[in-house]
Amino acid sequence: MAPVPINLDRYLTPAQVSGLDRALKFGWSVKFVRRPTIVLEYEDGSILGVLEEDGTLNKNHNIRERNRPAAND
Repeated sequence: MAPVPINLDRYLTPAQVSGLDRALKFGWSVKFVRRPTIVLEYEDGSILGVLEEDGTLNKNHNIRERNRPAAND
């Protein structure tokens, strides 16, 4: 599976579409999707965030990339 599906909008709530539009304007991009979780990455790669169902960006999450150690490791 591709990290980001071509038809991403199909998996987003209307609030997530709005939240994603806002996040993209502030330097975020979609890193990967593990349905139903949509993970965004800040432009410098320093922060991951989860796009919640209500369109908010949650930076306090337990998502961890395999090749990126946790902040306290």
